Amino acid sequence: MVRTETWMQNMQLTFRRHRLAYLCVNVALFAIDALLGGAWWFHFIAFIWGLALMIHFMVVKSLNVDDAWVEDRVIKLRISSYDLGHIIQISDNYNKDNEEDPRDDDGAVAPR
Repeated sequence: MVRTETWMQNMQLTFRRHRLAYLCVNVALFAIDALLGGAWWFHFIAFIWGLALMIHFMVVKSLNVDDAWVEDRVIKLRISSYDLGHIIQISDNYNKDNEEDPRDDDGAVAPR
């Protein structure tokens, strides 16, 4: 499936409309529930619909992820990390460990 810019904009617009409908309907249901009195029932609808809205949000956000976004995010996290030296050390150790072949001549893994 090819995701074009127009398709992504439509997905985001659909989510914004869903969010607006959620807010408007739940404000109206709250007002009706408050005016009628009795048991509070609107929060059940708000909760269930809120879960559906949350799933919709996660789907829209996950479809918007591409390799460029991932690289930008990794760079931002590395730059903003408080212990960049430690992260670089872990990365270097991991890369160094993967370069070595820890197996003996018979194919068994040698203890460290």
